[in-house]
Amino acid sequence: MEIYNYKQDAKNQIRHTILSRAVSNLTLERSHACCVSRDYVRSIIDYFLLMDEDEPVRKQVMKIQSQYISAWESLHDSLISYRRPSDLGVCYLSGPQPQNDFDELTALGVLPQNIWAFENDEATYLEAINVYNVPEFPQPKILKMPVEQFFKQSPKKFDMVYIDACGAIPSKQHALRCVATLFQYSRLNSPGIVITNFAKPDITKNEIMTDYATMITLYFIFKQEPNVEVYESTNELSIKGFEELYNEVIGAFEKYYGSFISNVLSDIPSIIIPLQRFGGIAPYSNLFTHSQMIGTISQTTIEEINNVNNNSVCKWLLTVDLLIKTQTTSVLSMKSKVLCNEILGIDGSWEQLIKGVKYFTRLKYGGINTTPEITELKNFFNSDQNLYRFLDRPTIALFYDIVINQLTYPHHSNIDCCESYQYCSKETDMFTDLTVYDECRYLYEWLPAIHQIKNAMQNDSWQYIFRFSLDGLVKQRLNYNNEFFFQGSVVSRNEIGFQAKERKLRTHIGG
Repeated sequence: MEIYNYKQDAKNQIRHTILSRAVSNLTLERSHACCVSRDYVRSIIDYFLLMDEDEPVRKQVMKIQSQYISAWESLHDSLISYRRPSDLGVCYLSGPQPQNDFDELTALGVLPQNIWAFENDEATYLEAINVYNVPEFPQPKILKMPVEQFFKQSPKKFDMVYIDACGAIPSKQHALRCVATLFQYSRLNSPGIVITNFAKPDITKNEIMTDYATMITLYFIFKQEPNVEVYESTNELSIKGFEELYNEVIGAFEKYYGSFISNVLSDIPSIIIPLQRFGGIAPYSNLFTHSQMIGTISQTTIEEINNVNNNSVCKWLLTVDLLIKTQTTSVLSMKSKVLCNEILGIDGSWEQLIKGVKYFTRLKYGGINTTPEITELKNFFNSDQNLYRFLDRPTIALFYDIVINQLTYPHHSNIDCCESYQYCSKETDMFTDLTVYDECRYLYEWLPAIHQIKNAMQNDSWQYIFRFSLDGLVKQRLNYNNEFFFQGSVVSRNEIGFQAKERKLRTHIGG
């Protein structure tokens, strides 16, 4: 990628680059914006059919009936339809100069009528309105209200949302909470794009560096080792390896800060919001158990945290919950409270999120008495005789993940299309992320509802097509969040054409 000189105006260059890429991803390259391409299932089938005739896996794939393949591709076509720039709906934060983004978008073919701008500050709003204080067209719709409030109250959906917060993360702008609200109220079409722009905090102040390094370390300690031990030491919560990683974050702050932004933008809509939904709707829990445990939750314990395996985000969230409810003035505890309130507050529904996390982890790791129907399904999925192994052995965890995601509508990040940049605006380093999201309904709608899934899994064509398409999503997620569909691969991540996707390095614009 070309590296621009700062004298060429890095802000204008980054604006042009990200908006051009966003429009292209949603139109000309739309088929690549989805996490699992239309031809992925056929590619895996062809991969197995090219094996020797006496290979057992080839014999299994030979059982797939062609009409099922066509049916899945038709479902994919119906959900990932063609779009033109004129079909796209866009919203962005206005600021005092709304014409900059507006002119760029219209030059790319987005219709002026489909562009919305939001500004909450009175003085800035009046300045923005004055830009278009003439009876001329075109001009954007500029609304004086927080965009977060609009997401809550209007059913309007957008294809692209541009949140240029200018502040750090977390900050008084609550920009990341705004992103969470966007997904909580399902205001992004699929596939869709969110563009964010966050500033680097002023880490020349020791207390700010300490706060941010602590917050980032707490997040990445579980990302790097999901099964790391949490324990109590001298009446404080401790995590094995925390100090070593903390010092590493201090020494490479920009790298970790940028990575933290990109990773959290992926985690919020694919894990955090779905688990919050799961914790807030009693009928969801009643599908699995007749107990009322989801109505109340107990105080999080260290033992409960350590019982979570191979699930970094859930372990992180439970640790944050324990810290914010512990009476201590430690930096770790205080920054966890900030994290909860400013980043993951999710419209004040922290308790609902923790309910969802606890219910989800207890389902997967034991601790809940399931209904007889679910117990029967557990026995079916856990038996070596019922589901062909391919690469990873399917377990009841696969069933839980299917049903929960089918009901809670996650948005998964397409790592192939995501891009991130760093540039200097005046004297402040800015971190810009373009994140492409896909609901993957061609995956979740392929299977019937919870009590019909056993029948679907007993149909080899139905089951194998689901698992082959799931492999595509697993490869997208494997290196950035693996909380759902752990061990869901059917082909090795090292096989050419089916490799696990890698997040692109952040591109530096300017000097």
